[in-house]
Amino acid sequence: MSLSTTLVINGKKVYASKQILAVNSPVFKTMFFGNFAEKNKKEIELNDVDRREFVALLIYPSFKMITDDSAESLLKLTGRFQMVSVIDRVEEFLAASVLTPTLEKLRIADQ
Repeated sequence: MSLSTTLVINGKKVYASKQILAVNSPVFKTMFFGNFAEKNKKEIELNDVDRREFVALLIYPSFKMITDDSAESLLKLTGRFQMVSVIDRVEEFLAASVLTPTLEKLRIADQ
């Protein structure tokens, strides 16, 4: 079994390590190491996510800076892929951010 994968996001390829994805996401862990068809596929299609946002998400486990502009899209993706460490960091950022109004923080966090 190969430990690398190609994610095809809206027709564009993103190369990734199954192990790194699995360590950061129980969704990917189940997909790649559980009893699912994706386990043996060379390419996995993810057509319902934004490629740019997803690539940014892959960088966040290594502590890339979270911004007001990236917080909302990160929470949506981290929620979908259950990336708890990134969810926690985004929530901490929103709690400390003086630029994001309180009601906006609540709306984003509620998603």
